[in-house]
Amino acid sequence: MVPRLYFGEANPEYFLSGQYQKERWDLGIANKLYLLVAPDVQWDHTRAPAGRFAALVEEFTCPWRQFSEKDWLRMKKEIEFRFIQEWGKYAPNVNMDNFISAWIATPDDVVNRNPCMPQGGWGALDAHYECSGRLRPFPEISGYRLPLKNYYLASSAAHSAHGIGRGSSYACYKVIAEDLGLKYRPWEERGW
Repeated sequence: MVPRLYFGEANPEYFLSGQYQKERWDLGIANKLYLLVAPDVQWDHTRAPAGRFAALVEEFTCPWRQFSEKDWLRMKKEIEFRFIQEWGKYAPNVNMDNFISAWIATPDDVVNRNPCMPQGGWGALDAHYECSGRLRPFPEISGYRLPLKNYYLASSAAHSAHGIGRGSSYACYKVIAEDLGLKYRPWEERGW
């Protein structure tokens, strides 16, 4: 299990009222950030030079169609500084003086690299109510099996959605193992 830390201002009214989402859709970057930090370098020291630190920092935004390429490029630079500023409130050693670099992926980057993600979201598809949860991406293929024999869906378009940590590929492998009679089944050894 890889720990993830979510942090931001303790303001449930702002977060739950819809204001946070509205600002993301209107501005691209909300006035207040709620960040996810994944410090994987703690377990894999090859991800940063000796004495340095690296982390994935994530914040949701709006669909690609909301802004122009020029706007996304502007926000790409702005969010880099906003991330450091926000994180520095909780960890004063995170500041621009010791910051080396960032690689920012906006919905514009995602759209241009991944044709299967038409609005630039990591979840691959828009999350309509009728096609969410166990019905994702749509009911007929929500169990990982595709209409073509021995073709399977193991991506963020599956019901576990955004983030590989939710196990789309592992859950899909269980279906493949069942269909193809594969012997490697670690979940059986653990009694799950």
